[in-house]
Amino acid sequence: MDIDLTYLPINERGFALDDITHALIRVSKEMRKKVKKLLFAKRLIL
Repeated sequence: MDIDLTYLPINERGFALDDITHALIRVSKEMRKKVKKLLFAKRLIL
C-alpha cells in the first residue's frame, strides 16, 4: 500500500500518520480474530 502524504501541510502529517497507524492496528486485530476463528473451525472439522 502506498500512502502519499506530500499533499498535506507538514504540521498535519503527524496527525495523518497517527490515524493511519490506528487504522492499521484495528485491521490487524480484526484479521487476528478471523484467523483464530478459522483455525478453531478447522480443528473442529479435523
